[in-house]
This record gives sequence, structure tokens and C-alpha cells, in this order.
Amino acid sequence: MKTILKKQIFALVLLSVPCIALATALEKSVKNIVSKNSLDDLKKDLKPKVMIDKVLAILYHAGGPTLILQSHLRPDLSDSVPTLKEVIVKELVLQRAKQLKIPLSEADKERHLARAQEQLGMTREGIEDFFKERGLTLEEAKEELGKILLIEMTVDHVVRSKAYVSSSEIEAYHKKHPMVYYEIKQSFIPYTSGSRALHKIMIDRDIESGESLTKYTWGNSVTIKAEDIAPEKEHIKQLKPGTVIFSQETSEGISLLQLVSKNEIPLS
Repeated sequence: MKTILKKQIFALVLLSVPCIALATALEKSVKNIVSKNSLDDLKKDLKPKVMIDKVLAILYHAGGPTLILQSHLRPDLSDSVPTLKEVIVKELVLQRAKQLKIPLSEADKERHLARAQEQLGMTREGIEDFFKERGLTLEEAKEELGKILLIEMTVDHVVRSKAYVSSSEIEAYHKKHPMVYYEIKQSFIPYTSGSRALHKIMIDRDIESGESLTKYTWGNSVTIKAEDIAPEKEHIKQLKPGTVIFSQETSEGISLLQLVSKNEIPLS
């Protein structure tokens, strides 16, 4: 029994020797590492990494979510920096173009590029340098021009699809908003000596009898559209041609208004 115990103790001693040696070696290695790297170096290694971009918005649509990044707000081909709203609207229109399956070929992009080159008065090499100064390769610039063209085509498609107005809709609108023109004249009758109230009564009698049309001097006729008549003069629309009414009274006299004619433009 004693012999067995001695053998086990001897085995444990043999096993502990390499473990102690390994621990000693590790301790020396750690000391070497610490001595080679100062605390400042370790702090530098522990500094947070710089974020190279930032998510500003997420658009959810049938094609899946689209990230709007900070880098999307860089100057465009016209050197203007778009707002976040403009970038979002642009992306939504492009997604709409996908839904409508509006075609855009490489030939279309190339033609758009050639048009831009012609407008800028540049050679192929010159326009490449132009885009390079803005951080774009020629292919990237062509893609951007393609997006611009696609947006124009999409807007044009959507607007034209809603531009048709039926004849019944036109008639209903015309009935509600008729094109009526009113021809009017004005006359100013200054006060004379005597009672102003009496003077006003005499003018009123002339209006009632119809003598005001020939008795007073009238200015040149003026034609106005119904929608141009001021709200306080809306009563003119209810007058019949040949009617004379009091228009305005001042300290100098009285203005009269005559409706010469009322013409409604028929729907052609």
C-alpha cells in the first residue's frame, strides 16, 4: 500500500514540474508584453472605432427596406447638397419606377450622358475629369444620370396618366365656374351748392327714370371677368344690362356704375 502511494505522489510531482515551468514562461511573456506596450498604447487600442456612415432613415416598400445614409447627402452632379426630404422623395420615385416597370436601357443612359457632355461643352476625357472631381467614376456618374432620367420618365408617366379629363367633367366645371365677362362704365357726379341729400334724391330719380344713361357723362367701358370682381362688388353679377346703381359716395360727389353688357363664353 505504501509503495502505491509513493508512486502516485511521484507521478504528481512529475506532472507539476511542466505546469510550473509553463506558468513561469507565461509570466515572463506577459511581463515582456507589458514592458513593450505602454499604457498610452493600450488606451489607443481601446479607442472606439470611427463610424464611416450613418443611417438617417429607413424606407419600407414592396421591394424591401431601403436605407438612407448620411453619405447620400453629398453634393450631386449640380454641386448642390440635397436635403434628407429630397433624397427620400427621389428614392420613393425610383421605387415607383420599379413598380411601373419603366424601362431604362444602357443606351438610354449613354444618350443622357452624351447630352450632358454636349450641354457642358466637354470632351469624353473632360467630362470624366468633371465627374472625378466630384468623387464619381464615369460608370457611377452614368448611373446617377440614369436615375435622373428615370425620375423624369416616371413623373411624366404619372402626370400624363392623370391628365385626361372627360367631357362631362369639363361641362360640370364650366357650369360651376362659367366664363362670364362684364362690361361696365362709371360716372362721377360732383356735389353742387345746396343740400347734398336733395342732390342724391335727384340722382336717384334720374336712375329710376333711366335718364341717368344720357344725362350724365360716362367714362369708357371696361370689361372684367367674373372671378376678378371684388367680393364687396359681387352684387354686380346680379344686375341686368342697362342697370345703373350707386357705386360710391365721397365728400366730393357720387359715383355711379352702369352694367353695359354681360357675356358668357359658351363651351366650345
